[in-house]
Amino acid sequence: MDHIINIGAIPQEDRHTFIFSKFDSAKMDEAVVLQIDHDPKPLYFQFLFERAGQFSWDKTLLQDGSFRICITRIEKANVAQKQADEMDGCSCRNGREKAAVQKKKDARQKRKRTKKS
Repeated sequence: MDHIINIGAIPQEDRHTFIFSKFDSAKMDEAVVLQIDHDPKPLYFQFLFERAGQFSWDKTLLQDGSFRICITRIEKANVAQKQADEMDGCSCRNGREKAAVQKKKDARQKRKRTKKS
């Protein structure tokens, strides 16, 4: 069962911690669904940084101007294919930036593994 969270009911200073807690307790392929009155870009970038490869993010703009965000917990093995599917043929600025960020992350992880060896 998906967790549905009305963000407006949570104190602002506790929101991200609460959302990450719910996400971390979700099972594979289970989603945390957020109802929020603004586009949560900072939260998205925090997920990219802290949970890279562990989630999918689906954003829907509702008629009243609010957003419904569905953050689904996924297996890391599925991420590379999902990102490739999303980026296939994409030449927009945002797509290129995402690819560059991912490339830098991969290079850092490779350096860390090499240092440990």
